[in-house]
Amino acid sequence: WSILSAMSAANGHDLAAVLIANSDATSPDYGQLQWLTPAASTPGPATVNAIMRADPHVRAEITSFHASGTAQWGPLALVPTSTGPVWASSLYAASSATNSAPLLVDVVVDVAGSVGIAPTIEGALSAAHKDGASRSQTAAALIREADELLARSRSDTLAPADRDALVQQAQSKMSAALALLATTK
Repeated sequence: WSILSAMSAANGHDLAAVLIANSDATSPDYGQLQWLTPAASTPGPATVNAIMRADPHVRAEITSFHASGTAQWGPLALVPTSTGPVWASSLYAASSATNSAPLLVDVVVDVAGSVGIAPTIEGALSAAHKDGASRSQTAAALIREADELLARSRSDTLAPADRDALVQQAQSKMSAALALLATTK
């Protein structure tokens, strides 16, 4: 096994590196530290934690806990993958009764800005990928609409003010699409 530790950048928002310590005593790399640095700006632990807690599906789940107890977050774990970091945290329902252990209810993951929540890690990853696919489909629809608006703006029968309005609408749709794609990666 290895020990992973996420390091935040000086700004506190981005991931600077992941420090990995090899603990396999039979390995020639035993005890050595390895740094993995992200190729692009990547949200760090504090940012990912805030994204997870602000997700509407997660907030709805936490709200449902209040009937039987309170929500309690587990530690935020990082798994480096070839496509970028996958962040995971457990979500427990803590009972108000004394000497009662918290009950694991859900796993929350963040995959490139897409959050998923489910009772299992597999379900949470699936939910996150569906959220990302949904964002991509929405962005594609916005891009098609922007293209149609630009095509309409080329008409010779339009007044300059109407042409400018269509171009502005197209730019607005493209900006919205880019914002969605930036969170999908």
